[in-house]
Amino acid sequence: MTLGERIKLRRKELGLTQVQLGEMVHKSSQVVSNWERGYTTAMSPEDLLNIAQALNVNISELMDNPAPAQPPAQKPELNARDERDIQKKLQSILDDLDPDTGLAFYNGQEPMDNETRDLIRSSIENSLRTAKQLAKTKYTPKKYRNE
Repeated sequence: MTLGERIKLRRKELGLTQVQLGEMVHKSSQVVSNWERGYTTAMSPEDLLNIAQALNVNISELMDNPAPAQPPAQKPELNARDERDIQKKLQSILDDLDPDTGLAFYNGQEPMDNETRDLIRSSIENSLRTAKQLAKTKYTPKKYRNE
């Protein structure tokens, strides 16, 4: 389920219209529609926080994107060593993120709050996990693949 689908589902559970949700997050109903249909996928941390608060959910619930069931040949399982490698690399990246140098992509005007830090951590971890799975798919010899 995509982020937009989760927003739409929760909005409907609460009985809200796109106009009402838009007013709650200070956006137009067209912006809400674009989010729900997946036309706009890049949202600012502030928008995600506002949506989560308006829908009365945690940001992690909105961002939680369980991978669709696929055969192992298309998406290899990560073993304990892979998980350790991902966590070590993630920690290395997070250690490099300090307010003066590492956060060039953030506005730098104010300290980063915990929710934003969690979003960044989750995003980096998902990227590392995907890269590891793609590498395993690409570089595993055919005779060892589970096809």
